[in-house]
Amino acid sequence: QAESITRKLGSDSPARWKEFASVIGYSINITSEIKIELNPDRPDLFSFASLDKASRVYCGILPANNLSFVKTNHVVIFRKSAMNLRPYFAVFEATGPKIDE
Repeated sequence: QAESITRKLGSDSPARWKEFASVIGYSINITSEIKIELNPDRPDLFSFASLDKASRVYCGILPANNLSFVKTNHVVIFRKSAMNLRPYFAVFEATGPKIDE
């Protein structure tokens, strides 16, 4: 029920989720129930709690997690011919618990 969700996460949550939907690209329908259809490519948002936290960060209510950057000796090989298609590129390595096979 929408009422129990808003009681737990705050009455402003549904409006924030609607705004956030246009950024992330999911559909939301709010009546007496809240129905959200998420993109399967975003498993990080598959719960009301994680969706709520992400929308709070987006709206500036919560600070974003601080990321740390370290210099390594890793080498990235980028073909010169790709520069016409992608003149800029970035690389990162994520560490932490495994989230998928």
